[in-house]
Amino acid sequence: MKGALAEWHLGPGSVIDRFEVNEYLRPAPAGGEYEGYDRTLHHFVTILALRALSSAEDRSRFASAAPRVAAVRHASIAPVAALGESEEVPYVVYDCEGRSSLEDAVRGRGMPPEPALRLLAKVADAIDSAHQRGFVHGDLSPSTILLSPDGQPLVVGLGLAPLMSRGADHIPFVPDPSSTAFIAPEETQRGEITPASDRYSFAAIAYEVLTGSPPNAQVLSGSGKIAGLGPATSRVLRSGLASQSEARWGSCTAMVDALAGAMREDAGRRRPSWPGWLIAGTAILAVAVGLLLWATSRPTTPAAPTPAISLSDTAIEQGGSLLVTGSGLPANQVGTIELESNPQQIGSFQADQNGYANVRVTIPANTTPGGHVVSLCWDSMCHASAKLTVTERAASPSPSASPPPAPSPSPSPSPPATASPATKKSPTPSA
Repeated sequence: MKGALAEWHLGPGSVIDRFEVNEYLRPAPAGGEYEGYDRTLHHFVTILALRALSSAEDRSRFASAAPRVAAVRHASIAPVAALGESEEVPYVVYDCEGRSSLEDAVRGRGMPPEPALRLLAKVADAIDSAHQRGFVHGDLSPSTILLSPDGQPLVVGLGLAPLMSRGADHIPFVPDPSSTAFIAPEETQRGEITPASDRYSFAAIAYEVLTGSPPNAQVLSGSGKIAGLGPATSRVLRSGLASQSEARWGSCTAMVDALAGAMREDAGRRRPSWPGWLIAGTAILAVAVGLLLWATSRPTTPAAPTPAISLSDTAIEQGGSLLVTGSGLPANQVGTIELESNPQQIGSFQADQNGYANVRVTIPANTTPGGHVVSLCWDSMCHASAKLTVTERAASPSPSASPPPAPSPSPSPSPPATASPATKKSPTPSA
């Protein structure tokens, strides 16, 4: 491995096994999360460098447990591409691109109820499945849930936090400060990592997915309705965030099911409740008005919702990726995502039955820097657009050139050069 490992940091161009580091992304369990590139299979990956597993005892525990973690298979758990140790630093490589996390998608804005429940159900099933196989996560938060290009949640870091030493002679596992709102009280106070502590973390994730912000001390110590949510939904979340582990939901899936029921209950509460005589009188009046309108005019079709688009970022580098969200679309509508100002298709979508679509797209590396327009298009028209600023991508540092070899009487064969990715484009799949 090349790079500043003495400083527990991998710089661009560092190499682990067959993977080359592109850039640092965010803190991760006991180390750092990086975007990397598989130089053999030619696609992007996520690398966790576990710097806190520094002692021989820590690394021995990792070597014993990691293959079992790598064997876990679930649609919403990031698959392990490789694991090992380089210069006494254990690492795990996940077969997924890690530029976007659930935190990036929901922080400050949350998600609408229906897509939120669908996403939470997938994460819940992944965590419950891991618990049934004897694994806990220990550092579950929106930043340890990545989103695939099609919006599929992928949990990373499963089973790593429990491996961290807590002895006096070792570096303790300390969650990233931005994730402490998602750590259960018993884990923070006594280092207890259990399925119940994961379920607390999941409840805190659900809170942020629905509200756009993590739960704070005032929310945890209060009672009653949570701002922006109905009373039944608030009760479900408060049960999941209970300080006593036995008061929490018995599984993450049970909590999602309760949330779905609570949201329906809260939606029903918002409908007005009127006395029977008023309802009857209103009905008679409505019939009379309806007959009058039918006799004097042709019926009209209710106006369709207005399509809208939003972007996870308003400015992005050439070759970068961002999340495109569409709402108010025709149910099950299929269409394309166009970069109109630099005319080309950069993605496609299919709306769900509620007219919602969520797709990650990559801005072509050759896009002209400056102002652009991203649009959702179908039926030969673009129906919703948003502005995007594309900036010139910073040049990657070039490796130092080696001095030319001294002349020799007879030429020696040169070893073949190893190709490194020049851009963030994924290769075109073979036909």
